[in-house]
Amino acid sequence: MLDRRSAACTGAMAGIYRKLLERIAAQPAAVLSSRVSLSTGEKAMVAVKALAGRV
Repeated sequence: MLDRRSAACTGAMAGIYRKLLERIAAQPAAVLSSRVSLSTGEKAMVAVKALAGRV
């Protein structure tokens, strides 16, 4: 029910959170020693995929 731009934004944020959770699941102890994040390039790839409707 969202327009294309809103759906892409929502998809991009969902994709970023999904990748963060995958990273945390792979190394749960990492959250105790440092901030877990995605690089700018990784975020950009998620955004491109969301705009293409592939997230």
